[in-house]
Amino acid sequence: MFATLSVACARALCLTLAIATVGVSLAYGSDADAGRSGEQTPGTDQIRLGTRQVELLVTKAPPRNGKYRTFTNTGSGSVRVSVATLNGGALTAGNERDGRPGYSIRTPRFNPSTDAPRAAVKITNATATDVLNPRSADFKFGADFVVDDPSWRTASGSTDNGDNLVQRGLYGDASQYKLQVDRDVATCRIKGDLGTVEVSSEVNIQSGRWYRVRCRRLSRSVTISVTSWRTNGTRHTDTDTRNGRTGDMTPNRPSWPFSVGGKLRAGGKVHPSTDQFNGRIDNVFLKIG
Repeated sequence: MFATLSVACARALCLTLAIATVGVSLAYGSDADAGRSGEQTPGTDQIRLGTRQVELLVTKAPPRNGKYRTFTNTGSGSVRVSVATLNGGALTAGNERDGRPGYSIRTPRFNPSTDAPRAAVKITNATATDVLNPRSADFKFGADFVVDDPSWRTASGSTDNGDNLVQRGLYGDASQYKLQVDRDVATCRIKGDLGTVEVSSEVNIQSGRWYRVRCRRLSRSVTISVTSWRTNGTRHTDTDTRNGRTGDMTPNRPSWPFSVGGKLRAGGKVHPSTDQFNGRIDNVFLKIG
C-alpha cells in the first residue's frame, strides 16, 4: 500500500521522476484494452541515468483521449517508464500544488469493487544492471501527493483498502521499499536481509491537501518526513525515525518494477489487490547513495 528518480553519485544511483512544467517532450504508446490487464508499451522511452539527478518532465496534458501512456526524458541511463493498467484504468493530468492546470499524475478514483479500473506508473531496468537496487547503500525516495476523499475502505469485498504511493517489492518478498498513505497515516517500510523497519509519521493526512513525503534509509535507521504548506505559503516538516538494521536489499529478481500509484507483480502486471492510490502525485524520486 505503499517514487523524482536519480541514479549516479559515484556508486550512488540517482533517478528522478518529476512532473513539472519545463521543456521536455512526451511520447505516447498504445492504450491497454478495457477489462483486462495491459501494459502501455514504452517502446524506446527511457529515463537515462547520469552523474546528476535526472527528471522526467511532463509538460503538457495527455493527447486525444486524455490518458498518459508513457513518459520520455533525456538523460543518460537504463530505466524504462510505462503505464500498467487493469480494467480500463488510466493515468490522466491533474493540477499542480499551486493550482495550475495539468502536470501532476491523476490516478483512478476510489472504487471498492473487484473489477474497478486500476493504473500505476511502471519503472524497470532497461539492461541487466539493477539500478533500482540500493543493496546496502544509504538511499531515499518520496513524492508530493494529495489524497482523495474517500480513498480507501476496509469493508468486506473491497480491493482498495489502502493508498500505495511508491514501492518496489511486495510484503512477503526478500526485499521491499515502500511509501503508503493508509487511513490518513503516511508510512515507510524498508525490508532487507537483516530485517524490516517500518516507521509512520505522526502527521494526520487530510484529504484535498498537498503533502511532500520523504523516506531515508541509513545503515541503522529509517526516517520519514512529511512536509505540509500553510495558507501563507510557508511550510512545516515533521520527522519521525525508527532505529534498526535492514541490510542488503537485493530482490528475488532484478525484473521487479518500481511502481508509482499502486502495487505491481514481479512481471509488471497490476496486482489484483492493487491498493490503488486515489489522488494526485508529483515530483516522485529515488536517490541511492
